[in-house]
Amino acid sequence: MNNYCIRFPIKDESEGQMLMAQLLDYPFYSFVEKTESLEAYITAEDWTTELKVQLEQMAAPFSMKYQEEFLPYENWNAVWESNFQPIQVGDFCGIRAGFHPPLEQVKHEILIDPEMAFGTGHHATTYMVIELMQAIDFREKVVFDYGCGTGILAILAAKLGASLIDAIDISIQAFENTLKNISVNAVNNIHIVHGEIDKIIREDYDIILANINRNVLLASMDTLFTRVKPQGIVLLSGILHQDFSEVKQAAERSGFFYEKHLEKEGWIAMRLRRPG
Repeated sequence: MNNYCIRFPIKDESEGQMLMAQLLDYPFYSFVEKTESLEAYITAEDWTTELKVQLEQMAAPFSMKYQEEFLPYENWNAVWESNFQPIQVGDFCGIRAGFHPPLEQVKHEILIDPEMAFGTGHHATTYMVIELMQAIDFREKVVFDYGCGTGILAILAAKLGASLIDAIDISIQAFENTLKNISVNAVNNIHIVHGEIDKIIREDYDIILANINRNVLLASMDTLFTRVKPQGIVLLSGILHQDFSEVKQAAERSGFFYEKHLEKEGWIAMRLRRPG
């Protein structure tokens, strides 16, 4: 599949984070943050005239001009190999691609081919959810990964002893990438679905992982509350620092009890519990 790299100029890291938060509402499947630019990746099929108009309207108030670069399929792996480096979350979890040597001195190692989906552990949101997962007992738990991207969080849940994981994403690229990463990591208890949350019928999850974005989290809060068991845990991320209060208040209105949060590079990850 052919792709495009859409390169947005940015003044600093803070501007890049705010821009990425807005771009998460569009069908970009991955991002690379650089010193003076934010690179957003999208399939050629999704890079439509309609989307270009929407982006121009979004960028107009900031006088921002983006550049687009066509990436033929045969160049794609080379692009990712140059950008994707292994990452470790302490000694708890290491994430690498298949072309990297094994990571030493980590309890759990995950192989991720980031070819067509978001979620390699490099972004602060994924990193913090992994940090929060470290303190949770996943053994024999039923887990829901809402917006699974590469499948990284679902795979980690399986490695931590979860009995069953349902994973879903609206992106067909994410769905296909998760299937591939499930196979590469040799886990067999992840059920992956392509579509919206209404395709998941289970309502008795012990743990829900939702690393998406502010708008989806706000729209889904009541649904997430009904899908997790009493005393069940929900981890949310994809929340900018300035949106923390709004998301926390929405969670509490839906009935959740707020327990804690982490902050990294202007992003928030939050741990909630359903009372009962």
